[in-house]
Formats: sequence, C-alpha cells, structure tokens
Amino acid sequence: MTNYKESASFYSNLLGWKETYDEGSQHELLIGEVGDIIVRGGNPNDPNFGKGSTATARQARLDHISFGISPWDTDRVKAELEKRGLKAQSDTGTHDDIHVAAYKSYHTTTPNGYDLQISYVTHDNRLASTNAVRPKPMGSQ
Repeated sequence: MTNYKESASFYSNLLGWKETYDEGSQHELLIGEVGDIIVRGGNPNDPNFGKGSTATARQARLDHISFGISPWDTDRVKAELEKRGLKAQSDTGTHDDIHVAAYKSYHTTTPNGYDLQISYVTHDNRLASTNAVRPKPMGSQ
C-alpha cells in the first residue's frame, strides 16, 4: 500500500527536500531552489488504510507535474490551453473563483494521460499553495 507519509520522509531525509505542510492526504516538499513536489497516497492514520482489494499492493507514484508561468494571465493561460484542444480545469486549492483565489492553476492531460498543471507558482511565490490552503496542524480539528 502506498504511504505518502513514508515517501515524504524518504525524500526529506535522503535528499534534503524541505517539508512545508501535511494536510492529511498529501505532503508538499520544497526541492531546493528548483521547485516543489506534492507526495500523495495512502495515509496510515486513516482508519480505512490497508483495507480493500489493493491492501497488499505497494506502488510508488508521481501524481502530476506542475510548471509555473510568470507573468501569469488567468484568462490567457486558459485560452491557450483550449486553443490547443486541451481541457483547462481550474484548481485554486479552495472553492474560490480562479480570478480572486490566492492560488491559481489549471490542470490538463498530456497525450499519454499524465496530469499536467500550469500555475502562477514560481520560485518567488512557491509557498502560495500552502498559504492558500492554510492546513490545520496534524491532530487538530
């Protein structure tokens, strides 16, 4: 069974990637000065962890890749994706309209089925997702 907490710890301890936050289903890590990664997968603290038909399967996965664009133009990014016949699904980290959200991005699918995210997150504002989601500390409700 995939355990995102174990994977995040692996990258943090072995490669020195810096932890930002763990919101209960994913953990974001900073990769030096080049970017960040969101590690997703099973949560061993979930009461249903390890139950079901995939309980014995242990798989690693990269969920998606994200590229930041600067300067960011919300409507133009969407138009450019759609002009190429690609779906532009907004992702704000919240339910806010993408034009007013603290975090702005679009997801699309590559020809091989991979999730590609285009966002306004660059080196200078790469904690925008963390700040937009404002996760609660582990164990708090």
